[in-house]
Amino acid sequence: MAVSLFACANISAKFEDKQQNQIKVKLTLIFTQRRERDEALIMPYSVRERLYIGNISDAAEILQNGSDEITHILSLFSSASISFFSEWRSNIVIASKEIRKCVSDDPKEKVLYLVEFAGKELKFVRMAVPLRDMESENLLDCLNVCLDFIDESRKEGGSVLVHCFAGVSRSFVNLEKWG
Repeated sequence: MAVSLFACANISAKFEDKQQNQIKVKLTLIFTQRRERDEALIMPYSVRERLYIGNISDAAEILQNGSDEITHILSLFSSASISFFSEWRSNIVIASKEIRKCVSDDPKEKVLYLVEFAGKELKFVRMAVPLRDMESENLLDCLNVCLDFIDESRKEGGSVLVHCFAGVSRSFVNLEKWG
């Protein structure tokens, strides 16, 4: 049975410790504020030490111009390709060098996720997971690999930006489940 992004975002999980509950409260506040206001929040937003939530603009800015805080980026778009940024804004060109690609066993070899060095001087590690912003999308297919990327990046001393197109549903659900 597929679990949709919408269903996951509305799951009220019980958290075992205070820190995890604080993350859930922060994320819920961000999500609620962004729905209630026309103007965007200042992003990327720090959810926890070395963990940020953002949108495509934040990721593009960091990849093009660098960042003193962010070292890893988790991109959740309909496509894993770095060219998604150029398709979004034609003036954006972001360099990348593939580290590894995981594809499905089916004949179409659907990309399950892609890990690459990306951005200015290829100094960022970016994981891209093709995930459409649709109620029918099965988030559970990629949730573990996303959570592992966040954990490993932070264990290495890195800071992670988790983003989707708008910084609302896909990125929110991954951070909520991580917490």
